[in-house]
Amino acid sequence: MFRYRAAGAVLLIAVLLAGCIGGSKNTYTLTVEVFGEGTTVPDVGQHTVQKNALVDLQAVPAPDWDFYAWTGPDAADVAEPFEPETTILADSDKHIIAFFAQEYIDVQFEAQHFQGSRGTIKDLTNRGPYPPGFEVHLRAEPESEDDEFLHWSVEFVDPVSASVTSASVDPRDFFDNYESQETYFEVPGQRVIVRAFFTKRTPPIQTGKFDYDSTDFGKVITGEYGITGHCWDISSLKPGEQIDFYFHARTIPDRFTVYCGDWDGVQNSPDNHEVFASGWVSAYPTYWENPAIYPEGIRLHDWDSRVEETYWDNPWQAGPGGVFRQIVTKQDGQDVLWIRVEGRDEGTIWDYKVVRSQ
Repeated sequence: MFRYRAAGAVLLIAVLLAGCIGGSKNTYTLTVEVFGEGTTVPDVGQHTVQKNALVDLQAVPAPDWDFYAWTGPDAADVAEPFEPETTILADSDKHIIAFFAQEYIDVQFEAQHFQGSRGTIKDLTNRGPYPPGFEVHLRAEPESEDDEFLHWSVEFVDPVSASVTSASVDPRDFFDNYESQETYFEVPGQRVIVRAFFTKRTPPIQTGKFDYDSTDFGKVITGEYGITGHCWDISSLKPGEQIDFYFHARTIPDRFTVYCGDWDGVQNSPDNHEVFASGWVSAYPTYWENPAIYPEGIRLHDWDSRVEETYWDNPWQAGPGGVFRQIVTKQDGQDVLWIRVEGRDEGTIWDYKVVRSQ
């Protein structure tokens, strides 16, 4: 039979023959590995242990190395995972790793909020700084039911200039699932910033509501974050009359889409009635590149013959502005112009106007 002595003493294991008594398994396999430089008791390898035995574990670091933690698939079953001398209960097959370290990395955590959302990052491991190669257990926690987690990202901090560089950093290389609210992050060999992105859940569009009527053509409509839908009544326009659309995405990226037709068609199959789509546009696109939120990419307007800088009578004096002449020519059966504006980031400011061509 097995005999287990107190931590720090020699662990004596008498190996039983694996078998079944009354059809029930009475031994399990304990697999021990090492990351870094050091030794363990039991030794590295596979060991047959008695069912429900409390097995002593001991980790001894090599010179110039530190024991950091017991990791691996079954680290949660180790009684004290950050102690070199501890125990594990053999109530099933177990696989653990003694993690030894020589250096430690500063991992900084920051939450990025869009559309006025709120959320925090919880370091469930809570033992930083962390050695390279160690997996940190993280959870993103939205503040309310209206807040939603989007994804994780990682940015490297240059050790000399302290500048942040995130170009060509694929989060799939560092997270076991970068789109999962609770995940594991493998610490690289230099200082990094780990970010969790949050947003507000998409607000519903008030379909069927005429927010503005034809008498307001030319009025500048302003807005902020969220999804805004405006239905313009163009039933009073005569067939052949033309409508222009002007817009600004003044700061953070926004997207403008215009649909035209009869109300049932626009409401039930808007894609079939799309007459203009700006894509994601911004005054400062390079500061907001984020493929998870803006999969089509972000651009500043091309300053060609279709586009002009317009300031209008409002307090904002920056940002791309577009004039798209004759965006639609009124036809029989068309009575609605539907403007959809998507502003996904907190702090965004946009405006637009619908104008009857002269």
